[in-house]
Amino acid sequence: MKRIRITSLLAVVAAVLTGCGSGSSSKGEFSGSANPISKTFAEAPVVAQAVAHGSDTLIVGKLTSAPEQVTLLASDVLDDIELVKLENSDEAVVGRGNVWVTDKRILIYSDDEVKQFDRSGKYLGKVGAKGQGPGEYSIAPYYMDADEKAGRIYMMQYNAKNIFVYDTDGKYIESIPLAQEVNKGFFTVDNEKGTVTIAALLFHSDENPTPVWTQDMKGNVISSVFKPNITVVPDFSSEIYRGSNAGNEDLTYSLFRIDAKADTLYNYSDGRLTPAFTFDFGDEVPMHYFRAFPQFYVVVTFGTPEQVSESTYVLPSNAPFVIDRATLHGAPAVLMFDNFGTLTMDRGWTGCSNPEYLAWNLDPGDLLACLETAPESHPLATEEGMARMKELKESIDPDDNNYVIIGRWKR
Repeated sequence: MKRIRITSLLAVVAAVLTGCGSGSSSKGEFSGSANPISKTFAEAPVVAQAVAHGSDTLIVGKLTSAPEQVTLLASDVLDDIELVKLENSDEAVVGRGNVWVTDKRILIYSDDEVKQFDRSGKYLGKVGAKGQGPGEYSIAPYYMDADEKAGRIYMMQYNAKNIFVYDTDGKYIESIPLAQEVNKGFFTVDNEKGTVTIAALLFHSDENPTPVWTQDMKGNVISSVFKPNITVVPDFSSEIYRGSNAGNEDLTYSLFRIDAKADTLYNYSDGRLTPAFTFDFGDEVPMHYFRAFPQFYVVVTFGTPEQVSESTYVLPSNAPFVIDRATLHGAPAVLMFDNFGTLTMDRGWTGCSNPEYLAWNLDPGDLLACLETAPESHPLATEEGMARMKELKESIDPDDNNYVIIGRWKR
């Protein structure tokens, strides 16, 4: 079971990607759509409807029954799936930690350091350093990205006043000042236009409730959105999520609120923040978040916080509830990496930092444990996949550096 850990010192939600499971049985044949994900949800009920919202369309989900869990095949929703074994040298060793994947590199924050690797797992060095100096992160990186064409790596930490800019060797170059301080947030940099678009987690106490704005490289605002209704209580346990675009949106914006309440996922495009998806939970709204992916929406709900120490709580999470964008059928879903046999993520696969990629950072012992507990057979498993899983089990050394499973979300 995946759990989100909350510490009252900073009240930080640590989104650790864990949770391997056994999956579920396959659904029946479906001829109504050429979309593989639609086939997966063929026997699941319709759980949402499109509602006119001014000139826009809002997808509203609601459950009237408890659909059977389905197994979502990685080969149906991900392209270029690969298992990357990180270099084994002493300086390259990483532990569990946040992962950002770009077209050419893997960035991992672990043990107060950001280390970067190429997509083959070769160690490329550190990015910046922990400290108080120029380009050093005093708390921790919250969001990172890279522009391979421009030869730049970008980092935003918690309570950011700047975006740090590094070259591809990880050396600090300059900072991009932010038009307002960002508690937590994400961004996109357009070097050709000389602009940055920032999305921020806003507290009730923030004086200027603009969740999304576009600025130049000197911090001058070009356009902004005023939305005072999507602020949260001043608590760093809340989170902000960027989703994957399905159409012409610049980005999608959604929240995890520690103060659970009805909420909405928004699309941002052409300077407008418009509601795109929500879910009707009824009278009892659980802690939850929404996430947009090219082929589907996801609803992740959490149970009652459990105290594990004087200052630490964990939130047990439920299996992601997936709604097919094409048919609006939906059900709880686990993700099975069918090219690796029956290796399955039951939770955590929707929380990756970069919305374009799934990235699962695994200690070799944890990967081996997941492979060992994977079922010996499954209606959706292929002989090729099962053979590869057997080879993986035999090749893994528990003393190796970590492995990262990567795939790009299909459009």
